[in-house]
Amino acid sequence: MVTAEEKLVEIPLDISRKGINIERSHFYRCLCSALLIGLFLFPGTAPAKSMEEHQVKAAFIYKLILFTQWPEQDNDSLQPDFIIGILGPTQFNKAFQPVIGKDIFGKRLTVNYLAADASRKQIEACRILYISKELQPQLAQLLEQQRDKPILTISDMEGFTKQGGMVTLFEQEGRLRFSVNLKSARQAGIQFRAQLLRLASGIESL
Repeated sequence: MVTAEEKLVEIPLDISRKGINIERSHFYRCLCSALLIGLFLFPGTAPAKSMEEHQVKAAFIYKLILFTQWPEQDNDSLQPDFIIGILGPTQFNKAFQPVIGKDIFGKRLTVNYLAADASRKQIEACRILYISKELQPQLAQLLEQQRDKPILTISDMEGFTKQGGMVTLFEQEGRLRFSVNLKSARQAGIQFRAQLLRLASGIESL
């Protein structure tokens, strides 16, 4: 039986040099697509369901990096870390542990667990921001604060993309599914690759 941790790192992904292998290698693009498809076509097998669910979500968030392009920032060279921020109460715990420190586009992957009242500076340092469903009451304010900023927002709260979030994760028939909001992403200068969009269960574009 494949463990949740093995699923996260079972095939190493080299994304250390921006654009070179990802953009130009047809084989690599096919491999990445196969990896992503695997996350959605096969339900989890670990006995601890709650732990398995968050391990699979962590794996998706990590591999989503391969299918996303962020705009260049003036201070990119001053930031040594590629930061995934987890905002609010979470069950991820050590789900990202196998990939912390990995080289992402020449930066070190870091996962920051942020309190619900995290400062704007803490949030704006993130490239990816996962918003806990427990923060639903303040979602509108959170998204408004991040509007047009190059931060990929993700959550598993219902209707997240319809409210302006970029990616919603949800379970359907025992499998992880996702929907995307292209308008919100484009306003922030973030682009998703076609391979990812073909797998989306829903796309908000208006």
